[in-house]
Amino acid sequence: MDFLARLGFDSVRGALINAFGVLALYGVWETIHRIWLARWLSPLGNLPGPRRTSLFWGNMREIFNAGPGEMHEQWVKQYGHTFTYTGILGTRRLTTLDPKALAYVMNHSAQWQRPEMTRSFLADLFGKGVLFAEGAFCVKFS
Repeated sequence: MDFLARLGFDSVRGALINAFGVLALYGVWETIHRIWLARWLSPLGNLPGPRRTSLFWGNMREIFNAGPGEMHEQWVKQYGHTFTYTGILGTRRLTTLDPKALAYVMNHSAQWQRPEMTRSFLADLFGKGVLFAEGAFCVKFS
């Protein structure tokens, strides 16, 4: 209790209320940042791409409802070989078919890693092999 009193809290309950308040504010900030601010602060915001169709799903519902590769093919025709689209919870995703950009990304895999969810999916589907290899793990295969 002396420790809490030195921090300015009268009770454990007061400390917990303040802790949950801080966590709630952080959650609100993260939501605002991901959904609205990141779009303007990211350099990906300067690239063309479709507008998100859902606040939660972004453009992912369109991708899931279309056939394999259909939406990406349509977007390549509409926006060119390099574009962005919105993933779940406002995450920005970069897609490129430019051979020079792809060669750069493949040769600098430690700097350009797949999202954690994608890596986990590939590892579960194919095992931790060549498709999974990135960064320090990729060096083991060299």
